[in-house]
Amino acid sequence: MPDITQIAAVQLKKGFKFSTYVKTTVQISSKAQNVIDISVDDHGIMRVNGGSVDSVSIKTSLHDCMKDSQSHFCCS
Repeated sequence: MPDITQIAAVQLKKGFKFSTYVKTTVQISSKAQNVIDISVDDHGIMRVNGGSVDSVSIKTSLHDCMKDSQSHFCCS
């Protein structure tokens, strides 16, 4: 079953960028790891292109994206 590993948004007109990595709820297959270069080690640390990155729950990621983007996307 697929899982979300990253939430990202860009608003080019205003220069807003948002990106966060999401803690996976299922193991990332080795085939998928080879394609996206994202893995989670035995200690739960997410790695992107070999380097460790912070990751949060999907709920936190979506909340932060909505909060941070509200003024950039909703109002001109």
